[in-house]
Amino acid sequence: MDLTVFHQNLPVKFKELSKIIANNGFKTGVIGGVPRDYLLYQKIGDDFDCELRPMPGKSLKDWDSLILNLEKNYDLEKLGFNVVRIKLGLITAELTLPRIEHFDGSKGHSNFKAEHIEDLDYTQGFSRRDFTMNAIMFEFNGQQWQFIDPLNGYDDLQNKLLRPCASAFAMDPVRFLRAFRFRVNLVFSFSEQLEEVLEGMELDGLSKHYIKIELSKAKRPVIMLKRILDFRPGFIDELVIHSDNKTIIEYDNLYQGDLEKHLKQAVVLSVQFREFILNFLGMSIKHILPNIKFDISWKSLIELSFEKEEFKQFYETLSKLEVTELSVERFEYLMNYLGLELSQEDFNKFKETKYELSTNDKEQPKEYYKYIVFQKRLKELL
Repeated sequence: MDLTVFHQNLPVKFKELSKIIANNGFKTGVIGGVPRDYLLYQKIGDDFDCELRPMPGKSLKDWDSLILNLEKNYDLEKLGFNVVRIKLGLITAELTLPRIEHFDGSKGHSNFKAEHIEDLDYTQGFSRRDFTMNAIMFEFNGQQWQFIDPLNGYDDLQNKLLRPCASAFAMDPVRFLRAFRFRVNLVFSFSEQLEEVLEGMELDGLSKHYIKIELSKAKRPVIMLKRILDFRPGFIDELVIHSDNKTIIEYDNLYQGDLEKHLKQAVVLSVQFREFILNFLGMSIKHILPNIKFDISWKSLIELSFEKEEFKQFYETLSKLEVTELSVERFEYLMNYLGLELSQEDFNKFKETKYELSTNDKEQPKEYYKYIVFQKRLKELL
C-alpha cells in the first residue's frame, strides 16, 4: 500500500518527531485509531498511538538513551507500562515499546504485568490489542512509510467486521463496552468469534467510570445501551426497556456530548431504565419531560381553566416540544407516551399561530398571561 499521501498530510510536528526517533535508531509505528480512520475516511486524527521497534544494530537497551534525547526537545509525561506521552501543540503522541501482557487471572483494565519485546515479526505485540481493525500499523523507518497488517485487519475493515485479535480479549471487561461502541459508531457487525467471546465475558471488573467514558465516546449512547441489553439482558440487573416500541428512535441530532441530557431525553427508554442508569453513573434523574399521563384530547384543552394542574403540566411539556425538532416517528411515540391525542399536523399548525398582545394582556400576572396567550392561540387554530 502506498502511504505517500498519508506522509504528505501528516502534521509537521509529528514528522519532525518521527525523524528524531529514526535518527536515534528506532522505527515509529503508528497503530490503532490513526491508521484505522485514515483507511476508512482518509482523515488523520490528532491522537497518535505509537509502537517503537529498534532498527538493525539497535536493541531495547537503547530505549533509555532515546528518551533522554527526546527530553532535550520535548516535555515528556511518563505513564504506566513504560509509555511516554508528548504534546505537540494540538496533537498528542504516546510512545511505547511492543509488549506482551502476563495476566494475573483477575478481570480488569490493568490486571497484567508487561514484558517489553522487540517483536520484529509484529505478531506478539499486535495480539495484545483489542480488534484486528485496530492492529494495523503504518511504520516509518527513517526514509518511507510501510503498511503492516499481520492479523488481516484491513480485510475486516473492508468487510465492516469487528474481530478480536486474540483470546486475551476476554481478560479486559472494558473491551466489552468498546465492542458495542464501535459497532454503533462505525455500523460494523460482530464476527462469530467475537460474539462467542462477548457472551461469556465476565464483567465484574467493569466500573461506572468506564461505562460513562465509553457512553460519552459513543455517537448514539442510548442505542449503544439498547444494543448491549439486547445482547446481554442481564448486563445491569433490574433494567427495564419499553417492549412496545418496534423501532428505535434515532438520536444523532440530539446528542452533542452532553451524556446526562441525552439520557434524560431518551423517552424511548423506560423511566426505570433512565433512573437506574443515571443513578448508577452518579447523574441526576430530573426529567426533561415530566413523567405524566395526560389522557386528554387536543381540542378539550381550550376548556381547561388556569387553575387546573393538567393545564400547567401540558403547557410546560408543549413549550419544550415547540422548540425541539421532532421527526414524525418520534412525535407519534411521544404523544403515545404522554397519552395525548394530538396529530403532528395540528401541532405544526399550532406552532405557526401567533397572537398580538393587547395592553390589558401585558398587565396580567406572568403565569396568567401565559395562559391567556396559549388559549387565544388555540382559539385561532380551532
